[in-house]
Amino acid sequence: MKNGAIFQNSKFYAALLVVAALLISSGVAMAQHSGSNVSPPTGDETTLPFPIDQSGEHIQPAPTPGEIVPNAATVIEWANVGPDWDTAADWVGGVAPTSSTTANIAAFGSTGAAPVNPVLAAARSIAGVSFLTNAYSYTVSGAALTVGLNGISNSAVLSTETFSNAINPSINQEWSNAGSLILNGTVDLNSSAATTRTLTVSGAGATIFNGVIQNSRAGSAGNLTYTGTGNGSLTLANANTYNGTTTLFSGSVTATHDGAFGTSNVSLTGGAVTLRLQGGITNDYIANTATLSMVPGSTITLNFVGTDIVGSFVIGGVVQPAGVYTAINEPGLLFGTGSFTVLPVPEPSTWVSLLSGGALLIAWQRRRFRR
Repeated sequence: MKNGAIFQNSKFYAALLVVAALLISSGVAMAQHSGSNVSPPTGDETTLPFPIDQSGEHIQPAPTPGEIVPNAATVIEWANVGPDWDTAADWVGGVAPTSSTTANIAAFGSTGAAPVNPVLAAARSIAGVSFLTNAYSYTVSGAALTVGLNGISNSAVLSTETFSNAINPSINQEWSNAGSLILNGTVDLNSSAATTRTLTVSGAGATIFNGVIQNSRAGSAGNLTYTGTGNGSLTLANANTYNGTTTLFSGSVTATHDGAFGTSNVSLTGGAVTLRLQGGITNDYIANTATLSMVPGSTITLNFVGTDIVGSFVIGGVVQPAGVYTAINEPGLLFGTGSFTVLPVPEPSTWVSLLSGGALLIAWQRRRFRR
């Protein structure tokens, strides 16, 4: 055998060993995923301040959708005079909000003859943002805005409220939306602490995430929860990178981009939730290693041609075997022309044998070459 052929074969078997090792790792990780249903987040009526864990993160569970969370923050309304967030004269009363996640709530209504869109010249913090029932349509832009426990509330049914800047939740929080809420900038679920944070989106409005949802802090996790009411809808329109769990309790959810759910597990926990997957290029909406779980009554529409590979598929708490799942073999649960594919997980002993055999073969070839 020529030296080049021996070298090429060695490279092939070395690559085979790497692939086998990766498959063992992913197989063990997938085996640890649980398909059990997730209970809705529970609220906490304790007023601030909350206990703090060892990392310095406030310990506060995500609010139950629809509940009113007590907070003593002072409301300051936008005056629609000038665009600068930090200019006192641009706010009713001549006082700009303090850059703090607990002190003030920025409210936007219909004060003034016409809306003036606020611009953040520098990164700022706020306890919450509230669009009042009679609010104009606004577009907030500029530097990043860190939002505290009060979250974002949109009561303006007839208006469209848009954030073009980055939004960083500082703690578990709820964003309630009765109208149209559009997030064009990055939403960083956890940018400051190596903890797990949950963003709960709720309401009867249309919430659209055009920007990337992430949790950038090393060692952190970010969860996304959705509870829609009435005609409430949630759209994920970008390739996201958050790594926690996506829990869908009710409402209509649409993913229009490959990687829409990041690397998170996806759970359709409520029987009144519909999930629609469409518009991607590779049809990889849910991560290949993720667990997809659903309960009877929930539905998934696969508006694409091809298949989306998932790590495991759980129906009603029962883990399904490897295979291809379509509207034909799962009627009433799956609709559309696409499919989900669950790949078989090789037994660890199989790959251990392959690793051992590959190593022996490479050693034999090297010994033969020396001769």
